[in-house]
Amino acid sequence: MRKVYISTYNRSQVILLPVPPEVSQSNSSNNEVFKAGDGELNFPGIKGLKQITLKGFFPAYQYPFVQSSAYTPNGLVEVLEGFQSKQEPIRLVIPEDNLNIPVLIDSFEYEKETNKDIAYTLKVSEFRIPGV
Repeated sequence: MRKVYISTYNRSQVILLPVPPEVSQSNSSNNEVFKAGDGELNFPGIKGLKQITLKGFFPAYQYPFVQSSAYTPNGLVEVLEGFQSKQEPIRLVIPEDNLNIPVLIDSFEYEKETNKDIAYTLKVSEFRIPGV
C-alpha cells in the first residue's frame, strides 16, 4: 500500500497520512513559441515547478485500511493549516513514486462528511531554493 508522508522541512515533525490519497502530478516546461516568417518556432524553456494534488480523507474511525491513527481528523486539519499559515516549505515524501521534495502549500480545502471523516484536497508546488 502506498505511503504518503508530509513533514516539516527539517523533518522535526513527520506525518504518515492515515489513508493513501489519490496523487496527481503535472510538470510544465515553459516553452516559448515565436512566429518566424511563415511558420512558428518552438524554443525550450526553463523547467517549471512540479505541481502535485492530493485528494483523500482523514478517517474518523479505525477502518482496516488505515495506516496511522496518530492524529484525529481535526488534528490533521490543524497541522496542515498551521503549515500553510507559516508559509514555509514542507516536505512531501512518497517512497513508492521516488518522490521526496520540498513543497509549498498552494491550497488546502476540506469538508466534514456526515460520518465524521474529513475529505480534503491539498495542492502543493515544488519549492526550489533560489540559485540552486
